[in-house]
Amino acid sequence: MSWETVREKITPAVLVCIGLYTAAAVVAGAFLLPQKALVMRLEGELSQARLTESALSTTLIQLPALEAQQAQLSEAVMELAKQIPTQYDLPDVVEFLQNIAAHHGLIVERLDHSPVSRDQSSSRPWVTVRMVLKGQTELLSFIDHLQILLPTFHIRSLSLGRVDRTQLMLELDGQLNLRNSQWLFEPDWQEPDLNSNPTAPRMPVFSADALGWPAAVLSSISNGGVQVVGIIETDDTRSALVLWNGKRHWVRSGDWLDDAQVVAIDPKTVTLMLGTTELKLTMGE
Repeated sequence: MSWETVREKITPAVLVCIGLYTAAAVVAGAFLLPQKALVMRLEGELSQARLTESALSTTLIQLPALEAQQAQLSEAVMELAKQIPTQYDLPDVVEFLQNIAAHHGLIVERLDHSPVSRDQSSSRPWVTVRMVLKGQTELLSFIDHLQILLPTFHIRSLSLGRVDRTQLMLELDGQLNLRNSQWLFEPDWQEPDLNSNPTAPRMPVFSADALGWPAAVLSSISNGGVQVVGIIETDDTRSALVLWNGKRHWVRSGDWLDDAQVVAIDPKTVTLMLGTTELKLTMGE
């Protein structure tokens, strides 16, 4: 087909039709394709909204149980807070420590605490508590009971020694962690009941004989503190004449020289027991 033939067939009506089709194609490209992308995006958002709705429905079903759990946790936190004193409770804590000691029949020789300090990382307040107590085998029960009733009290050092034949001395250094008091309506620290605590102390078994005497005390007796002057035997019973504290005393097996007990008298020696230490004193030395 020649160009002349084609040109003859392109009439104004044909040109108008071509223009209309071209305009329709432009409109379709400019509006329909973006609308298709919008439809796809809206369908994705709708799908996500349905998932969110499903999750919210599940949460609404679980909401009563979650609220009950939250109430239980809040109550537990409040009860726990009552066991932890604040810095404003320190006078009551000091009195409580004295009460615990008295409960176990101990004598408080010293009880003080340092000023309130704070950890640099957490700003948690704490104080150092120092105690010196005198008593018998109840000392370890006191320590056990103390840590039950004051759960934030941590022992850092402990020294146990002998005072005399029956009395022991306990030196205690511990850190009492305190609760931050930041809000107006915080629960007050409640002093535990010494007689109705649900977790009773284990009452550790402890023998006073487990502790020996300091070397200075033993040396003072063996190096002239007690001297055997003479030993006599009558009716199968021996008695010893000893020089003690500048005075002469007749002793038999079972007698006491202050904190040392006479446990045996032989023809030339007297045996003393001072705690768990045995001392043999020879006559004339």
